[in-house]
Amino acid sequence: MLKFLYFRVLSTFETVVLTILLAVTVGLSFTEILNRNFAWHLWDASAVNMAIYSTTFYCGLFGAVVATRRLRHIRIDALAPYLPHHISTKMDGITSWIASLACIWLAIVAVEFIQSGIIAIDDQLVPGKEGWFWQTRLWKWPMVIGFALMALHFAVAGTFRILGKSVHQDEISPAGGEN
Repeated sequence: MLKFLYFRVLSTFETVVLTILLAVTVGLSFTEILNRNFAWHLWDASAVNMAIYSTTFYCGLFGAVVATRRLRHIRIDALAPYLPHHISTKMDGITSWIASLACIWLAIVAVEFIQSGIIAIDDQLVPGKEGWFWQTRLWKWPMVIGFALMALHFAVAGTFRILGKSVHQDEISPAGGEN
C-alpha cells in the first residue's frame, strides 16, 4: 500500500498540481494580455501580475519536484564515468541522500522565513487587497511543500540505489504487488 501511495497517488497529485499551475499561469497571462491590449479594465492589473509571478515561480518549483521524482534533475557527476557501475550506483545513492538533507534544510529555512512574517507586519501580496487569499504567507507555503517533496524523492531514490533496486516502479497495484 505504501508503494502505491508513493508511486501512484503522490505522483498523480504532483502532476495534477503542476498541470493546474501551468494552466492558471497561461490563462492569467492570456487574459491579462487581452485586458491590457483592449483596455477592458476588468480587474486590477497589479494583482494579476503578482499572481502570474507567483504561479510562474511555483511552476518551476513543482517542475523540479516532478523532475526529481523522474530522476531528470540536474546532476553534477564528474566521477561516475570512471567508476565501476556498482560503485557509481552506491555513490549516486549517497549523493541523493545529501541532496535530500539539503532539501530538508531548505524546507526548514522556508518555514522560518514564513514564520518571521508573523512577527512583522502581515503584508499583502498586492497593496490595498485585503483578505486571507492575498496574504504573502499563504503564497509562500508551496515553497515548503515543494522542498519537502524533493527531499522525499531524493531520499527514496537514494535508498533504492544504495540497496541496488530499481527506482522506477511503474506497475504498482494498491495491494502492494507488481502488475
